[in-house]
Amino acid sequence: AGNLEEAMRDFQVMSGCPVTLFGVIKGLGIRCARVSVEKSYIEIIAPDPDCPGPIGQLIQQKGIQKLTLFHYSIRSSSIEALEEHVEAKMKYRPDYIEMFGGNATSKDGELPKWNVLFLHGHRLGGMCPYFVEYPNPKHHPCARLPVTANFEQLTVRAPAADPIHTLMVHIGNVKGLQIET
Repeated sequence: AGNLEEAMRDFQVMSGCPVTLFGVIKGLGIRCARVSVEKSYIEIIAPDPDCPGPIGQLIQQKGIQKLTLFHYSIRSSSIEALEEHVEAKMKYRPDYIEMFGGNATSKDGELPKWNVLFLHGHRLGGMCPYFVEYPNPKHHPCARLPVTANFEQLTVRAPAADPIHTLMVHIGNVKGLQIET
């Protein structure tokens, strides 16, 4: 969204679910809020006017103002296997990033850490997921958020010839890769 506070209010009015302000994701140029839905969460993002970065700038360039589905991620237990596979077999350019939780700490007092894999070299936009791995399950955002909603279903549809289908088949066939819901 263009403005985080407005987006939080709009989401709460539309869904009836309370939204938790999460903070800033430095390096990406965004501020975010989250809603925990069992083992998953919905993240509302908006540009951070105090700390620009590529995702915040992309939101501004696209002229996004209201709540808009921007992207989705799939949690994986082994994104390194996926990284090797998509580069060798799919010719996508993987971008593996280790991220740390800034000022946030988990319940055990450790700085949360997670790994992210973005895929480049496709024309799928937000239809192509990015992948997230939490080496310590206690660092998953849902471990720090109250569950406020039930997640029933996410459906991503694409034309039959779209390469996203090939990607999803490959994801399911990567040895040692387990996609978690």
